[in-house]
Amino acid sequence: MAGLYILNSVADALKAEGFDAHAEADLGAAIGGADIVTSATLSPRPLVEGRYLKPGQHVDLVGGFTPTMREAEDEAIYSTSPRPSWSGRC
Repeated sequence: MAGLYILNSVADALKAEGFDAHAEADLGAAIGGADIVTSATLSPRPLVEGRYLKPGQHVDLVGGFTPTMREAEDEAIYSTSPRPSWSGRC
């Protein structure tokens, strides 16, 4: 699986820099086990699902800047306390 090979390579590079990092093939386990969830994707389908989130997590969504992009599903947004950050250019 090429995707997991890339994830492991990124995790190894982060470890070399002193970060506690590992690759996780299960998206739900990765999101559910994280304190901070960051997504910067051009995906047309949601990657962050509300069922994976836990109370107290910080979720940072960077992509999804057109109507055809979805980083998070509706449940992920509605089940959180959003604190949007605006750049002033919106």
